[in-house]
Amino acid sequence: MALTNLAEKIDFVRQTRSENYRESMRLEGVEVKSTNNKTMTKESIIAKYKALAS
Repeated sequence: MALTNLAEKIDFVRQTRSENYRESMRLEGVEVKSTNNKTMTKESIIAKYKALAS
């Protein structure tokens, strides 16, 4: 796999980090139920909590 630009490298690291975390937890005997790969932006997080507050 040739990673040619920064965006591809960042996506690869995010995906690999998530997979490694889930696998490490599995090896420790913890079942990770969520495989939610959706990352929230700062704006979406703020909008979520503003909606909950109103």
